[in-house]
Amino acid sequence: MASTDGQAFLARLAPHRAIDYQREDWKALAERFDIVFDASGTSTFPECRRLLAPGGTYVHTLPNAALFGWSWWLKLTAKERCVPVMERPNRADLVTLVRLAAVGRTQSVVTRIGGPGDVPALQRAMEGGHNRGKIIVRFAPDS
Repeated sequence: MASTDGQAFLARLAPHRAIDYQREDWKALAERFDIVFDASGTSTFPECRRLLAPGGTYVHTLPNAALFGWSWWLKLTAKERCVPVMERPNRADLVTLVRLAAVGRTQSVVTRIGGPGDVPALQRAMEGGHNRGKIIVRFAPDS
């Protein structure tokens, strides 16, 4: 899901279904999905639950106490799952990501690169909530 301006960027990622949230009410969709992945942290599980196919999974990258509560409750009472994702880098996960990237199963899209002096502006851009892809801060010049 992306804004109208973000549809071209989204199309490059080849999603099964791209939704323009400015033109389509995603909360009213009749479709059901195996996975609803909120990478921006702008939805809630109750908003997305009706979009899940039986046994579907809702993934959220900015977990809070409510999300952990839903995760626990659903394990006990339902087939749907709610997965709060918290980044904890470890070697095994990084090796897995490198392997997936090497065979084209995952990709990272870099949209902005800056130096240490650019960090305040890059941070403001991230806080604006409309960043596409990854932002990189280089602390050493390219060799």
